[in-house]
Amino acid sequence: MAGFSADVESSLRALDSQPFGDGLLIDSSIGEKSGGTGRPIEWRAIASKVEAARGARRLIVAGGLTPLNVGAAIAALRPDVVDVSSGVESAPGIKDPALMEQFALAVAAASVDLASSQAPKVAHQ
Repeated sequence: MAGFSADVESSLRALDSQPFGDGLLIDSSIGEKSGGTGRPIEWRAIASKVEAARGARRLIVAGGLTPLNVGAAIAALRPDVVDVSSGVESAPGIKDPALMEQFALAVAAASVDLASSQAPKVAHQ
């Protein structure tokens, strides 16, 4: 598993040239702090670079995910796993059961949308 900050262009370029096990974690950063920032990633801006470098690796997306934006992250990056922490908190360190449920429902809905958009089309005669 390799972890990279989506905000560091050199990190994404490194994916092209170095072998990294079977997983890849993309997270946001602020300055020198990588991960745990609660800051969303510009998923569409990095989607083509991540797709090109991903290969057969499993993709984990983190970084500022909330019930309101996880669907966009899934649509843009098609990750195998999404990681959430502060995006389902009512206060720092306090998980909110309602937000957790909303997040899970948003992931399920986005996953269904993604699966249906990738399903083979059947021509009717």
